[in-house]
Amino acid sequence: ALVPLTSPDKDIRKLSGISVSCRLSTSIENKSYSEEGTLLFTDYGISGICVMILSGHLISYAREKGRYPDVYVDFLSKFSREEAEREIRTRLKSFSMRNLTDALSGLLRNNVIDLVIKRLAIAKDVKAEELNDDHVRRLVSELKTLKIRINGNTGFDNSQVTRGGIRLSDLDDDLCFGDKVYYCGEIVNVDGPCGGYNLQWAWSSAVTVARAIGGSI
Repeated sequence: ALVPLTSPDKDIRKLSGISVSCRLSTSIENKSYSEEGTLLFTDYGISGICVMILSGHLISYAREKGRYPDVYVDFLSKFSREEAEREIRTRLKSFSMRNLTDALSGLLRNNVIDLVIKRLAIAKDVKAEELNDDHVRRLVSELKTLKIRINGNTGFDNSQVTRGGIRLSDLDDDLCFGDKVYYCGEIVNVDGPCGGYNLQWAWSSAVTVARAIGGSI
């Protein structure tokens, strides 16, 4: 868990090295997961805080089902869909004689706008005033829910933590099983998001076990 993800989508590789603030989401068996944060595009797929946090859910699903669910990027997460549409319409009207990339420049990185335009099969040199209502609605939808297919992760050596292990519910308050064996750290099925939570669990569980063993001597 907490590991970058790989994607077969070749078009996002053109954004390699670019980071954006967004909301990343996925749906797994009718349950939705989302994280707000920094998304980093790479030459193999995606990384960044929001990716790392969601990765464990996707990997667990893939181990069971044999495939990864898609993820969706909301580049305009600070806006509701209605607000995003108003903002885009305002910019298109204000810069009606510019091409679409220039008209939306400042709202998003030009590389991102170009990616979306290509996915929507809109001519790159189209003037803002030439877009109709259907174009605008599709543009907003793509900017709010750009799909990225996932086909793997970058592996154990690139992960910050592991997921799974001895069930915490099988241990007592001293993290001891009935055979007087104590368990701590990642051998227990505890993992958390980025932010020091996993380090805190490692330290706290180690101290708990050390005190218990010390007290039994």
